[in-house]
Amino acid sequence: MACASQDDLAFLSGGKLVAHLATTCRRADFEAAAHVLAERDRKFAEDEAALKAVLADLDAARAREREVAEARSKLEAALTEADILRKKCEVALDARRLDNAKEMALLLGAATPDTIYQDEPRGEANKGEVNSPDIIGLNGLGCCPAEEGEMLERQERGEGGGVEHGGGRGGARTERQKAAEEGETRWRSLSELCAAQDGQGEGSSKKAVEKNRGMSLGYAEKLSYREDLGSVGMPEMFDSPKLLQGKIEELAIMVQKSKHFVVFTGAGISTSSGIPDFRGPKGVWTLQRAGKGVPDASLPFHRAAPTLTHMALVELERVGLLKFVISQNVDSLHLRSGFPREKLAELHGNSFKEICPSCKTEYLRDFEIETIGLKDTPRRCTDKNCGARLKDTVLDWEDALPPEEMNSAEEQCRAADLVLCLGTSLQITPACNMPLMSIKNGGKVAIVNLQATPKDKKASLVIHGLVDKVIAGVMCILNLRIPPYIRIDFIQLLLRHTVKKKCVRWTLRVTSIHGVRAPLSFLQSIEVSFPERPDMKPVVLMEQPFSLQRETSMTSKFFMLLTLNFSDGCGCSSSSIECYVNFQNQKESFVRDRGLVLQELKCTAERQCCAGQQSILERESLPRAETSRHAFVTNIVRYDSEDSEDLKGAEPKGSCMDSSSNLTKRHMEGPSGCSVTQKKLKS
Repeated sequence: MACASQDDLAFLSGGKLVAHLATTCRRADFEAAAHVLAERDRKFAEDEAALKAVLADLDAARAREREVAEARSKLEAALTEADILRKKCEVALDARRLDNAKEMALLLGAATPDTIYQDEPRGEANKGEVNSPDIIGLNGLGCCPAEEGEMLERQERGEGGGVEHGGGRGGARTERQKAAEEGETRWRSLSELCAAQDGQGEGSSKKAVEKNRGMSLGYAEKLSYREDLGSVGMPEMFDSPKLLQGKIEELAIMVQKSKHFVVFTGAGISTSSGIPDFRGPKGVWTLQRAGKGVPDASLPFHRAAPTLTHMALVELERVGLLKFVISQNVDSLHLRSGFPREKLAELHGNSFKEICPSCKTEYLRDFEIETIGLKDTPRRCTDKNCGARLKDTVLDWEDALPPEEMNSAEEQCRAADLVLCLGTSLQITPACNMPLMSIKNGGKVAIVNLQATPKDKKASLVIHGLVDKVIAGVMCILNLRIPPYIRIDFIQLLLRHTVKKKCVRWTLRVTSIHGVRAPLSFLQSIEVSFPERPDMKPVVLMEQPFSLQRETSMTSKFFMLLTLNFSDGCGCSSSSIECYVNFQNQKESFVRDRGLVLQELKCTAERQCCAGQQSILERESLPRAETSRHAFVTNIVRYDSEDSEDLKGAEPKGSCMDSSSNLTKRHMEGPSGCSVTQKKLKS
């Protein structure tokens, strides 16, 4: 048999190569086979080295991704800390301006040292405490207005306190004019010097005040820029009073006769709470297109209260008429109003809500989330089996609607025989097309909006009027009460102590239930006093995080009173907590039914027609620490408006008043309709 070439042997597999060598037993074949096997080993080694290089590159890329993610998290944390530092700097700057104003007032002779705030430290033991200042009026003449008027009156009568000019009225009048001119000159000089020192022009203080009073429209400011916003700034239209009344009665009949009633809401239902809309004459996008920036608002975003319409929807759901609400808003007012989460779809997210991407638990906050666009937030899921990084829920322009919210909204619209669109221009797709799904199945669409919408021609009823006025009229005709809005806020008290030789060092901290770093936006200051212990000095905590550290005797027992001073936007000025401290006896731990406690607080606040009530929810006592959570009624808003009173006088038509028995029956049976998946919602 002839010798096989290396090329021929290279095509043989291992088994065939061995068989060939066993058959031929030629030395040349063995050498050729050895060469072929060596070549194969070399190629295998090269392939293995190339594979290892690819794997190394992949590992390096993954490491870089982890580094980038860590760097991004650190950057977000640094931005958060920078924002906190900026706020502290602003507070310090305001304090410095006040101090400079006092110094300049002294230099200009506008005040004496006795008229300036007295705030001197009282020793190292009281470090961090704030003394209560005696505040005296300060104006251009160095006295309060009442004293100034009395002084000028005395000068007119020729009595003491003025410069003598013959004792006549003319002399006194001349002296008064000089004093007024001198005071005005000093005050003008003081204002100019303060403005020059701060590097700002005339009116800077007014701008600063207006900025502080404006709403933090973080959502509008954080949205990425978009040129095509559709029609904005369209003229508003108002139906005549007679036409409006007729349409309100027609809408009430439609609601009463409906079997599956769904509401679709937009920014227009929140404008009466102080939140600007987007496409109105003074809306966010209207002013943006005109180059005028974000519009001003009347109060901070987190203190906005639900409107009459929000609370009316709560009552309509309670009696069984309303089956579902679909919202395009991110202001959280539907949830604040008490509307059930399982009957609400928030298509564009919620500026006050975070979600765990792993276990899908939702966390409702009392502060605005730092980011939008479904990004990671600084907090993690509190579930011990999860712990994933939370994400915000607010969509940016390029983000798709959340599938769970969109699917439930579409399902409800298909099942609805009436979809009522409130305060929406119906221009943002795909959300704007959802109400029309009811028409395909024989349902009807009603629209209440001050501007024309692209869907008006397909609607069975179009009302051009204020949403609150229309809904108030519908509720009046249906003989339904609009419940008040009662806001409840929460705090957490932490009292820790360490035992030394002859004393106890203890620390009191007042924090948010959402975390130590979370802001307590409804608190301005906390006064800590000890009514039964005159030897223990009271203190006023002014800056967050609120903290107080003291040392007392181990056997010392005392009663501590915490007076919480609420910030602007709250319905009362303060509330208080009584704490009995005894470090030798550990208190009992307990957890009360949260729902029952909050319901009792709301009932008490509504009965007393005022805010300020408080109650403890739970307490955990450990050998060296005690933690308790407290709930406070910080606001109560009633909706007995004059508009609704005017509408009560209107006689409803025919069958509408015959619906009282049907309404009672629905209330007894409870709401019916399509079931929805229960959603986890934590506060």
